[in-house]
Amino acid sequence: MTLLARVSGKLTIPAWVNALAQAGHSAPSADNSQPWLFAWDGKYLSLDFDADRCASGLGRSHPVVQMAFGAVIENMIRTAVADGIDVEHWDLRYLTCQDGPFLVVPTPTQAWDIQKPPDWIISRHTNRAGYTRNPIPDDVVSELTREHENDVRILVYQDKKAIHKLGQLVGMASEIRFQTEDVHRWLNASLRFTATEVERGDGLDIETLALPPGGRHLLRFISDWDRMAFLNRLHAYKFLALVEKMQFGQCGAAVLIAGNSSGGASSWITAGRLMERAWLLLNKRGISVHPYFVLPDTFYRLNAGLVPSHLQVKAREITESTRAFLKQDTCMPFMVLRVGVAKSAAKRSRRLPLDTVFSHQKINSV
Repeated sequence: MTLLARVSGKLTIPAWVNALAQAGHSAPSADNSQPWLFAWDGKYLSLDFDADRCASGLGRSHPVVQMAFGAVIENMIRTAVADGIDVEHWDLRYLTCQDGPFLVVPTPTQAWDIQKPPDWIISRHTNRAGYTRNPIPDDVVSELTREHENDVRILVYQDKKAIHKLGQLVGMASEIRFQTEDVHRWLNASLRFTATEVERGDGLDIETLALPPGGRHLLRFISDWDRMAFLNRLHAYKFLALVEKMQFGQCGAAVLIAGNSSGGASSWITAGRLMERAWLLLNKRGISVHPYFVLPDTFYRLNAGLVPSHLQVKAREITESTRAFLKQDTCMPFMVLRVGVAKSAAKRSRRLPLDTVFSHQKINSV
């Protein structure tokens, strides 16, 4: 049932509200957490963080959460623009305020007869399978590298040496991740192994991970942190990171969303918008995408003092090597995307029902 068919008190949901909410709700998020909440008060459509539903998650201020909201905003804007709607009067609150809604959309002044978002927005997806090493088309590369927002831009690497170097950095960052308790607990809390768990519509369906034979059982076995910590004494983290590094190298190109993060939250949200712009373009052209946040997460966790003390030297080495690769001391990666033509179709993750992430009252003060 669409939101358009639902009524809360005297508030009937207009078709344009339903379409924008659908578009935003199809955005990617960290481990399919879907931390957003849309609200309609009869005049304004607002977008904010659902603190109640996401109480046990990463929190509103985490960079990967902020990037997810950038992707939501990009989908909503793209949906409006595709139907000829002027978005000039949309209030991009994230640019000036970190406490209120990320976005406030007023009722359009002109008639808007849209019923659903464009198919190329709804069909965006992640594919973690193996890719061919065929390069992506030159016109796609040109279109990607023309995109930028403020100090954030899209970089494309197709040279084998560059991809290998990025794979090394991803592998090094993964070694830290597999040795960090809170990251391990977050990831494993997100995994969905059974049909009942998958039916909930959030988290990572194990079938979407394109695991090798035995991979499901291995993930179950290491889901307990005490067990993982014991195995790490036998250098299990090195094996797991090597798997990630090898998978990363199977691609036609690596795409980085990179730039200056001095803008704080607004920089990360802007990066999320650019990431989604690239993702939509690539999927629209039949090119698959697999996101890797592990490298940017090393930057974030080191700066926030969240890297375990015995891993801080390695984390600093990673950040310095990454900046040397990017050839800018103040530049950092916001997201790394492995892209290419997939060897098999993607298994799509389920989503929460739309009314689960929708409120019929305004969020905070609009």
